[in-house]
Amino acid sequence: MEDKTRLHSEVKWTTLLLLILLPEINGLEYASYYQDHMVLQRAPQKALIWGYGRQIGDQVTVEISKTGSVHTRIIKNTNGTGGVWQVKLPAVSDTGPFNITASSQEGNVSIHDVLFGDVWMCPGQTDMAFPMSQITNSTNEIKKAMEYKHLRILKPKDYQSATALDDLKGIDINWTTPSYASLGNFSAVCWLFGEYLYSHTKHPIGLIQVTFPEATHSSPESIPPIDPGSWNGMIYPLSHMVTFGIIWYQGSGNLKSDFNYGYDFIVMMSNMRTLYRSKTLNETSSSMPFGIVQMGPITAPAYASEAGSFRWSQSFDYGVVPNGRQTDAFMAITADLIDPHSPYGQDHPRCKQIVSARLVLGALNIAYGDKDIEFQGPYPNNITFVKNVTKLMRIQYDQIIVVRSRFGFEFCCSNSSSEKCYDTDKHIPAPILFHDETSVTISYAGCGSDWVVGISYDWSGSPCEAYQQCAIYSRASGLPAPLYINGWPWYTRPN
Repeated sequence: MEDKTRLHSEVKWTTLLLLILLPEINGLEYASYYQDHMVLQRAPQKALIWGYGRQIGDQVTVEISKTGSVHTRIIKNTNGTGGVWQVKLPAVSDTGPFNITASSQEGNVSIHDVLFGDVWMCPGQTDMAFPMSQITNSTNEIKKAMEYKHLRILKPKDYQSATALDDLKGIDINWTTPSYASLGNFSAVCWLFGEYLYSHTKHPIGLIQVTFPEATHSSPESIPPIDPGSWNGMIYPLSHMVTFGIIWYQGSGNLKSDFNYGYDFIVMMSNMRTLYRSKTLNETSSSMPFGIVQMGPITAPAYASEAGSFRWSQSFDYGVVPNGRQTDAFMAITADLIDPHSPYGQDHPRCKQIVSARLVLGALNIAYGDKDIEFQGPYPNNITFVKNVTKLMRIQYDQIIVVRSRFGFEFCCSNSSSEKCYDTDKHIPAPILFHDETSVTISYAGCGSDWVVGISYDWSGSPCEAYQQCAIYSRASGLPAPLYINGWPWYTRPN
């Protein structure tokens, strides 16, 4: 709807309007991403459909049919200003497939094989764009994917715009069922997330890959950490589509040594939720679930020293998600997914299956409300000095743990008791000396006569000795413990 006046009056689900002559429009048509084989959001939310037309004040009728039977007929005459028609459908619980037909005096247009399920958007940069054709065991994974006909994918073209667009300017992969041609170039994390999720929910799933270059600058008008051009050309146009949830995979180009990213990310989450709710007439939830992939192993010298601070800021300095600032959200830890022989670079591991599997655990718990699903690794619930033993400290966890490596802990040492753990350059490795089912014991003797001003875990760019061989994992779920950093008084439990 770029360069067209948009409809601002309230639209009920029975309203469908076409209001002003648009010479560039060929006739009655849908917006670009309403296509055959698509997925619309299922009940209790009500999906929106919109499009264009030429005749001033023309009445448009929409029918949703399944094998010829009419399920809904939506008609209303209303005059106003604008160049588009839009309708909010009734809530649809049946999965379909449906045919949806819009008709007016100009004729009719139909989309076929439409399913109702959950629509998940997959925005991000390099690792979200990492395609199925490049992952570990790609041939078998793509072959298996052919079985999932209730999963549908869409991939808009990467398009940058100086102004916010209402419709996409191009599409690389139109809505489709899985095929060898389409999946080979589709996001592996996005597809596998949908595949694993479907195995639990059994609802159709629509997956939209929205990948773009990493943000190069910010301004008061930009939406950090997305470049303004990408926001305007890709994120904004899709805001008219009722969306169930989002999974986000950040690129390493946004690594920072300060904590601005945490604030930026919260702004982005809030802005996307607000925009998508507004543009879908309050159908997209104001608490739309948001999945986050924490930064994976970083070996590039330019970034490795900043990786710990960046990962910490991804959880807004809580260490875990959800937290007091990131609500209705979940996070997958990936720092242990080392792939030193990846032909795409060590910082781009091929094992995206694990990334998606960990995201799905969070989605099932947070987005679908299955609180029996454990989606977080062990986290300390108490850190104490060992009585009557010199310079030993015990770290107690909230789960039964498995210790796969002795390494990962460091003490922050300083000749000043007031220096922060973040600021000191003296980080002394503290190998695990002893452990039991719920705790590990380490020594801070390496600080010598310096003050011990804090403790960190898995703070380095690539903290694990080998693939899935960091120090602490959950015995029950196999999930890795997240990184953390703490200063005196040694332990502050996130709220």
